[in-house]
Amino acid sequence: MDRIISRFLTGAFLIVIFSLSVSMRLPDPVPVGGKVTVSMEGKDHVMSDLPANESNVKIDGSKYQFLFRHGEASSVQINLNLTDPDLMSAGAKTYQIPDSNNPNILVDLNFFDTKRESSRMNKRIIFRKGTITIESFTKDKLVMKFDGEGSGMMERDGNFKISGTVNVSF
Repeated sequence: MDRIISRFLTGAFLIVIFSLSVSMRLPDPVPVGGKVTVSMEGKDHVMSDLPANESNVKIDGSKYQFLFRHGEASSVQINLNLTDPDLMSAGAKTYQIPDSNNPNILVDLNFFDTKRESSRMNKRIIFRKGTITIESFTKDKLVMKFDGEGSGMMERDGNFKISGTVNVSF
């Protein structure tokens, strides 16, 4: 009986330690404010004065995960993942997609349009080909533009034009 209790307590202790270490590694989101514009599928989406409770960035070392959304202004949510370890020191950089993401993904841009007439999987739109220009990147500001084409996540054909700008502080 003592052996069973000892194993149980050891297991419970390990679970608590693991849970604490995982939660300590996950960064807290930082609110983002500014303006984002996107043009795709013949529609312009403008998100001015991003609400802090809807838009944020998670920073983990040299990895930045941005989420831009403004529920009242647009049906589109924008996800931007920057994982280029040299970007912060460079301050500005241009990426040619998909070439710049080979062999490692350095920048990932995708969108989710709740009003897009398609299956749920294809409401997620992938920026597949084009130019993403980071004009300025500092510890608290991002200015970028993008111009290219993309399609729904499961759609390999039928790319459409996507362009836009991001000017945010965090």
